[in-house]
Amino acid sequence: MGVDGGGSKCRAIIQDAQGKTLGTGLSGAANLLRGTQKAQESVLAAYLQAREEAGLDKSDDSRVIAGLGLAGANLETLSEEFITTWQHPFKAAYLTTDLEIACLGAHKGKAGGVIIIGTGSCGLVASDNGSLTLGGHGFLLGDKGSGAWFGLSAVQYCLEALSGLQPDSKLVAAIQEFTGCENEQALITRFADAAPKEFAALAPLVFLQAERGDRAAANIIQSGVGYIASLCTKLLSKAPPRFSLIGGLAPLIAEHLPSELAKQISPPLSEPEEGAVLYARQCAQSFNIHDVASANEAHSVT
Repeated sequence: MGVDGGGSKCRAIIQDAQGKTLGTGLSGAANLLRGTQKAQESVLAAYLQAREEAGLDKSDDSRVIAGLGLAGANLETLSEEFITTWQHPFKAAYLTTDLEIACLGAHKGKAGGVIIIGTGSCGLVASDNGSLTLGGHGFLLGDKGSGAWFGLSAVQYCLEALSGLQPDSKLVAAIQEFTGCENEQALITRFADAAPKEFAALAPLVFLQAERGDRAAANIIQSGVGYIASLCTKLLSKAPPRFSLIGGLAPLIAEHLPSELAKQISPPLSEPEEGAVLYARQCAQSFNIHDVASANEAHSVT
């Protein structure tokens, strides 16, 4: 099984030994920063869907070797908490970051670079010229150019405009219509404790209003795309043989990148969850999993 868990959703895929897809599943967020127990629950929910689609049952759980690529797994304390507190039902489970499995999937296990632009943002290069990881600092401290960042920036502008501190904008009207919030108090109540995925849901509005000529939306996009462009430049300095953008916002961001960067981007060869399957296969081979007696092994491999 391969799992791709991010700030908005968790995807699972089950393949047989020959690489044939048997079933897929989809559940909620699985970012360790939002809680390791929640991530465990999301992984299991996605697995159970995939298991049902594959025509398997509970007795097959102990045959599953799982590769888990989860947001937040770059933080050692959280990854350790995840694997030591989880009594999973699988033969073995191997944990790494969503970034690593995205890169594995994008280039079919070969050298390359990738930037994830979804609810969060981060980048990785793994090539003969060395490895480099950028971003991935989480919603409060970073993730610039991500869906959550675009949505947060839009809400912040909206609040300032409603206070008379920024020019009125069609972006403000679009945010109010989408959220049903008619004033500052309503917006504050709605978003004061909102999860990153709730802000990310607003990101398409920013791009739509920018296309319609709204200056406020265009300024937000310019700032976010500028950051992603700087990630691209830094990662491409390692000269990876292939380089891809993935995630829900990747196509929109790619349209706004400078041409000299855009022409160096290649489409991903497969999805992140397929990269997670590849990761599971690699780990099983490295750990000689077929000789392991335990039916409940968990490892964090970074």
